[in-house]
Amino acid sequence: MRDGEMTTKKTILYVEDSDLMLRAGMKILENAGYRVVGTGSGNQAIALATENSEISLVLMDIELGENDIDGTEAARRILSRREIPVIFLTAHSRKEYVEKVSEITRYGYVIKNSGDFVLLSSIEMAYKLFDATMEARQLGQKYRNLYHFAQVGLFETDATTGGLVACNQRFCDLLGLESVEKALGRTSVEHYVESTDRAAILELFRTVGSVTDHVIRMRNILTGRIFWVQFSACLDPERRIIEGTLIDVDEQKKAQSEIQRLLAEKEILLKEVHHRVKNNMGTIVNLLSLQAGSLKDQA
Repeated sequence: MRDGEMTTKKTILYVEDSDLMLRAGMKILENAGYRVVGTGSGNQAIALATENSEISLVLMDIELGENDIDGTEAARRILSRREIPVIFLTAHSRKEYVEKVSEITRYGYVIKNSGDFVLLSSIEMAYKLFDATMEARQLGQKYRNLYHFAQVGLFETDATTGGLVACNQRFCDLLGLESVEKALGRTSVEHYVESTDRAAILELFRTVGSVTDHVIRMRNILTGRIFWVQFSACLDPERRIIEGTLIDVDEQKKAQSEIQRLLAEKEILLKEVHHRVKNNMGTIVNLLSLQAGSLKDQA
């Protein structure tokens, strides 16, 4: 490990049944800047990894002697109790050993006596992979939270069958579906108020491959409520999945209708006012003409 590369020492659990190899390996790691806890027992390794939260990686020998559990079983038990990168140490490179450890962890294995550089590089890569995995998991959880708690209905449907593949709770609430789990597999046919709306949308998918801000009426099958929604979706041709959003725009649509009604009423009122003003002006003109006709003084 290069000078200045590590700002905080990481603690590694080194599990090796050969005392000589254990001491030599611990020395290599300590010289590289790691703290090291060593043991030759699989059972003790489980206890140490479980109880010591500072341990952030395990170097596990596969063969730990006849009177102890082997390294693969010890690793399984550790991983069932906490998430931690495990690198296996083995003197074998046969296919069955590789397959055996790959079923337990994806952080790899190191052939014994392959050199300090290989061991330290494997550890460094395992730490980076673990950090990337944790970051991806956090981002995935954030995405799932945003997806499921969004105030916009989100959905995915099978382009061939029309069956619902995925959706969030808002989508279920809009259409009167009991839960996300019970909604999967259902089609949207029963939610359309006008069958022509569905036909128009399918035609857009066929010709354009997407629908943008398409406003239609849909039905909540639980309450019977009919309301306006803004429908947008696109077709993923490779997966044959339609991904889209559903937004309740009923209030906006009603507000727009009310505005249109008021504008129309305003036009009628203005026409009536203009008509009355015109009539009043005509009446005044007639009165003035009558008055002028009754006057004897021409001046």
